Amino acid sequence: MSSDAASGLSALSSATSSAADTPDPDDGTELIEYFTFFVFPVSGPFNDDVQVSQNWGTVIFDSNDAWSRGENPLVITVSAAPGYRLQPDQKTVWEFWDEPEVTTIPSFTLPAEVSESDARDWTPDVPEGVEVTADSGWKDDATRTITVAPKDGYAFTDGQQTEFTITVTRPDSEEEWQYSNRDPLCAADAPDGVAGWYIYTNKYRFDYEWNTEAQAWVKSLVGTLIESRLIFSGELTGEELARCSDVDDETTLIPLFTFPETHIDRDAGDSIFGDLPVGVLVASDTGFLADNTRTVTFAAAEGYKFSEGQQGTWVFTTDPLSATVPTFTLPSEIPEADAPTWAPSVPEGVTIASDSGWNSDGTRVITVSPKDGYTFTDGQQSQFTITVKKTVPLPVDPDNPTQPTTPDNSGGDTDQQSGAPTPSSTPTSSSSTEAAKVSVTTTDGDTLAKTGADSTTLAAAAGLLLALGAGLATIRRMRKA
Repeated sequence: MSSDAASGLSALSSATSSAADTPDPDDGTELIEYFTFFVFPVSGPFNDDVQVSQNWGTVIFDSNDAWSRGENPLVITVSAAPGYRLQPDQKTVWEFWDEPEVTTIPSFTLPAEVSESDARDWTPDVPEGVEVTADSGWKDDATRTITVAPKDGYAFTDGQQTEFTITVTRPDSEEEWQYSNRDPLCAADAPDGVAGWYIYTNKYRFDYEWNTEAQAWVKSLVGTLIESRLIFSGELTGEELARCSDVDDETTLIPLFTFPETHIDRDAGDSIFGDLPVGVLVASDTGFLADNTRTVTFAAAEGYKFSEGQQGTWVFTTDPLSATVPTFTLPSEIPEADAPTWAPSVPEGVTIASDSGWNSDGTRVITVSPKDGYTFTDGQQSQFTITVKKTVPLPVDPDNPTQPTTPDNSGGDTDQQSGAPTPSSTPTSSSSTEAAKVSVTTTDGDTLAKTGADSTTLAAAAGLLLALGAGLATIRRMRKA
């Protein structure tokens, strides 16, 4: 019950007051004083005690008795007993709502691991008021996930874990020595050079795998080899001793040797061999090849033999050769006439990494890099921009088309108005006339096409034009004078 209801003021009532039919005061009924219901809290849900402030004999009430069934709301309706009447505005219907008590569950947890012997029959042990909402059962990885929630009327404390993962404790790995055959070994093959009978033993590690169906850890059938030993089990006698005597007298066992570093300096020479054991010979040595490798094969000298597992051939590597390319450059400009056939010329050891070709702005970008085995000097330019130098044609003398000319105003007659040289009236020679047949150059440098006319006709026309030019120049002078 809420605190307001518990106060006895029936603050939880949702019903509104209703007026009873009040008989005429002259009918002999007695007027009942205003009354209400009081709630007295009692431990537990739906157990609160409801009492009325009026004598039960003066009123008649009807209840739906909901609380006896653990339900809400409890409804009470009242009316006046015979011989009594209610106040005109007396409330006649009450509704009471009970708020069930909520119990807070203390913080709890579940074990992170359970033993294999307990796993098969293990169930989660949770406090009162807690419900297991999900249980995955034991999975293939030997884990089990449990999810919990509070039951009605209960609540978890803040931060209470609601999902738990339980693991079946895995047994420790087991290590076992397993014995195999027993063999006679001569001094050359025996540990520490002691001939005798030896037993081969291997040490294996066995792990455990979870069997979901059996809900148990099962030891793996195949172990992992972690160590091998030869155990001396007796001296050699008879034929075995005689056989080993012959073998041991003929050969000496060479201790195992190795090279911890196989990438070496190209100029190391035979120093790479260091202090080889006695009895080791260099059977072959390729020296460093084009692929920067050197293969050396070792052999046992007469009267010696390699130990079991000795590597006889070794491959050594070194850094590639490197030559320095002398500093070089490419031209910044080339003539227009050379552009169509021009190609960059670079020293040995240099490769053209990229070539843009001639761009629309008359430039060409060349990028270079050193080839394998070569390096550039410090500061060597690796990108060049080449520009085409445009050729500007000079004007051609009409009297001598094969020779370009430049204007010369230093002397001679000139036109008084324009300042241009005064045309000469001297006729051109036949050779210059023939040349005029080939091409004529205008004052802006453009060349006219061949006319194909007869040279005599062209010569006469040229002479006439020159004469007219001289006459016009004389007239200008006279007018100016």
